[in-house]
Amino acid sequence: MCGIFGGSGKLDKDVLTSIGCQSESRGMDSSGLAWLDNLKQSILVSKVVERGSVAFPLLLEKEVHKASEASCMIGHTRMASTGKVSIKNAHPFFMDDIVFAHNGIITNYMKFGKAECDSVCLIKGIKDKNFEPFEGSVALVWIEKGKLNAYRKGNPLFRGRKNDGLYLASEKSILARVGCKKIKELTEGMIYTFNKTQIVQTVKIKENNVSYCIGTQEKWWKEYETHAFGVGFIPETHKEEDAEIKNLGLDYFMKDGKRYYGRMPSEEETQLEKEYHALAQINSSPGSNGRIHSMTDAEWERNGGV
Repeated sequence: MCGIFGGSGKLDKDVLTSIGCQSESRGMDSSGLAWLDNLKQSILVSKVVERGSVAFPLLLEKEVHKASEASCMIGHTRMASTGKVSIKNAHPFFMDDIVFAHNGIITNYMKFGKAECDSVCLIKGIKDKNFEPFEGSVALVWIEKGKLNAYRKGNPLFRGRKNDGLYLASEKSILARVGCKKIKELTEGMIYTFNKTQIVQTVKIKENNVSYCIGTQEKWWKEYETHAFGVGFIPETHKEEDAEIKNLGLDYFMKDGKRYYGRMPSEEETQLEKEYHALAQINSSPGSNGRIHSMTDAEWERNGGV
């Protein structure tokens, strides 16, 4: 499970930061974003091996600002499944003048060549406008020919509007929290192309096969979603799931007899997370100027707010 998001039209920096921070709940191994440079008509990509609540408001703050001034952008928070945690395997990927980010797992990715990360093979589906050869779940956002595009089959993806901007996110609640209206889930099996806040094209294409989710894989995935992010569980009572998750090579730490998956945050990171977690709660009331609920004006200015 990963978090993907995107935007088109007149975008708001604080909204993008909030969506990125909220998407951390879907993946904490790395964060990244890409945007279209309007002047040079080129695509720029920036990635870090860090959780979203640290990456987007701090490490990638300047890049988020640049992305908000672009005509379209995409972003990603990764939960590593295939491929180690690294900049190379962090999304978005830029290939053949297309930049894309994926949420899902492709089980037959080795069929399409050698790649450490399964998501890389999806460039073929994007270029061919055909995902039938792929087995697994797919939710995709990408920039191609200066336009924001999206597709899903097997994984969620929602769209919503705020002011003169269109936003995409993996969860409906993420868009609702930043004040988006007219929130709808994208129809499965359709490629959507956006220009500013409008859908300029929808194309029905051949879909990926998601039947792999049936049976034990589905049971494992439900357990993984329940326990992998900050909720500890006793290994002895979840032996099967514990073994399968360990096989993925995820870091873990023990606390009070329970196993927590992920890297133990440092004291500095814990403090940063407390300070910036409020970025997921933008005040949408009139006259708020996007200020954060739990920070005073002085703290907001100190942390780079305007």
